[in-house]
Amino acid sequence: MHVVFLIMLQVLTLMLIGYTSLRKRSNLKNELLLLCFMVLGLLHVILADPFSTAEEYFIMVALMFIIPTVGFMAMLVVIFASRNAHVDAVKNRTYLDEVKRKAFHFVALAMFVPREIYRQIYEMVIDGTYVTFGIMIEKRVDGFLCFLLFAVVFSLLILFSVIEFLRLNFKPTLFGSLLREKELNQLASYFYSAVAIYLVVLFFFPYDVIVSAAIAMGFLADLVACLIGMRLHRIKFGDRSVEGTVANLIAGIIVGYYFVGWVAVPAALIIAVFDFVNGGFGLNLNDNLLFPLIAAAFLVFFGAASF
Repeated sequence: MHVVFLIMLQVLTLMLIGYTSLRKRSNLKNELLLLCFMVLGLLHVILADPFSTAEEYFIMVALMFIIPTVGFMAMLVVIFASRNAHVDAVKNRTYLDEVKRKAFHFVALAMFVPREIYRQIYEMVIDGTYVTFGIMIEKRVDGFLCFLLFAVVFSLLILFSVIEFLRLNFKPTLFGSLLREKELNQLASYFYSAVAIYLVVLFFFPYDVIVSAAIAMGFLADLVACLIGMRLHRIKFGDRSVEGTVANLIAGIIVGYYFVGWVAVPAALIIAVFDFVNGGFGLNLNDNLLFPLIAAAFLVFFGAASF
């Protein structure tokens, strides 16, 4: 049995992003791809029913705390960054500006926190929810990290949907100092990243190791490839460089090995090749959305789910 309110919230995010994408039509290929994945995510929640009713009530409680907290932090960013949020600041971007723009990718570092710590947090939260709200949740042996991640990222997804709706329909320069010039008129990269985490958690629940590895590999490999590629970028092919591709591969292998050992090597290779083809041949599919999903799919294919 589903908590209908949660389904309604997911439909609301689809409506906000769908309306905005179809109205702006500035990056329709990627935005339609994003919407298709979001629809699949909604259908997966409805049909696969990965969480118990009690867990869905817990997610509702989490929304009440996470959304206002992150929303307040977003307001502070707007206030302090507003004087830089104009087109000239976006055009004259420095290397440090690109690092700031990629800041959301650093969320992947949270995946390196030992899972035992997350288990302790999970048990404390579940016990606290019962004492405070009377919601009795059966504790999970597997999938506890996925559950925690979903509660957080679902809250962020709702908030980010509202922010992007307001930004693109009413104030394009909102967060302008953190965006590329082309993103002033289309969905920002951080939104694609949030959707990617949301989908990886849903589609690969309850495999905590797969989800952790995919998020870390997808975001950190892209981050390293971008920064190395910007700094060197001497052997070029289209919008990509050999230096950036090699950095992508090495980062993917190192990060993946930490979680699942050598089985991560072919997955890292596929990500690096996809990135090179995607940029080199002008496909320009959104890597923030696709990298974690590709990583998770091939990690399962190559047997990492047994870890």
